[in-house]
Amino acid sequence: MASTQKFRQDTGTDKSIPATLDIDLTGSLHTKTPSGSTNPHARPQRITWPFLLGLVFLTVMSSLSPSLHGAPASSANHSNPLIHGWENIWPPYKLGTPESPSGFDIDILSATCAEAGLALVHTRERHWSDLLLMNKLGRIDLSSGTSWSKERESYAWFIGPYRDEVVGIYVRKKDLSRFSLSRIEDLAEQPFKLGINQGFSYGGRLNELITTLGTKAIAVDDKVTKDISFLNRRKLMAGRIDGYVGYPIEQLVANSDLEFGDEIELLPSTLVSTGGVYFMLSKKNHDKATADRLQQALDRIMSNGVYEEILKGYDERYALKGMLNPL
Repeated sequence: MASTQKFRQDTGTDKSIPATLDIDLTGSLHTKTPSGSTNPHARPQRITWPFLLGLVFLTVMSSLSPSLHGAPASSANHSNPLIHGWENIWPPYKLGTPESPSGFDIDILSATCAEAGLALVHTRERHWSDLLLMNKLGRIDLSSGTSWSKERESYAWFIGPYRDEVVGIYVRKKDLSRFSLSRIEDLAEQPFKLGINQGFSYGGRLNELITTLGTKAIAVDDKVTKDISFLNRRKLMAGRIDGYVGYPIEQLVANSDLEFGDEIELLPSTLVSTGGVYFMLSKKNHDKATADRLQQALDRIMSNGVYEEILKGYDERYALKGMLNPL
């Protein structure tokens, strides 16, 4: 029996891979270790016609097997848990750790998967832009807190929406009088440098403004931080940007814990809706039947009281007064 080597995936699951087989130029068959070295003591074996015929047969069969070529998994095979990409802490949507997760988005996702009869696990902490790529490549199955975009729809099924979302522009309190505007689009007419998060989609109106601002829209990559506005707050207080796109609910829930939170305020007339928020299921790993199964499960918990119970708990815990924007 071929020797085996252990390796570990991000989910912490151990799997075994066999040593590879190597056919040298003399036609001899050797056992090759996973490191790539050939066993010098292996006894050479001549390739026979039955072996070659068997090899051809396996090649043909593998070409007919969609599972060996990255085709979406059948909806009938749900023995493996769905892998959800874990990102930075984002109160009140994502809290805790991958080992002990909580937060509104996580609780809704967990309830949806339980209703669908699907197991759920989480990766170690990743940055949002990394999770988008992992979803596209099929390295993970699910992302949460996702806004729809045409580009994302090309590689993922959208489950939801399960909540709405509002964003606004935050500036230093002492600078509030510097900027006079009646709507968010007026920022394009001012010398305003706007901080945004790399890989984020903010909905139609704000995405259009960001495009109009061009180089005055400056993206940050919060890979090493614990909340999504950390680097933008620091750049704002250092005078490197004039404001940044922030989330009112984050400011309300975590203001006392946010660095410079008491020195930053929402710029009037800049609140805009990003639209519905979804779970995103990788098309690389799953067909539409799996997406439909999850959508139907979400629809059931939104109508049978489970969703409302989760929503009520977070409203009461953080005194949100409906700011989670339930649909």
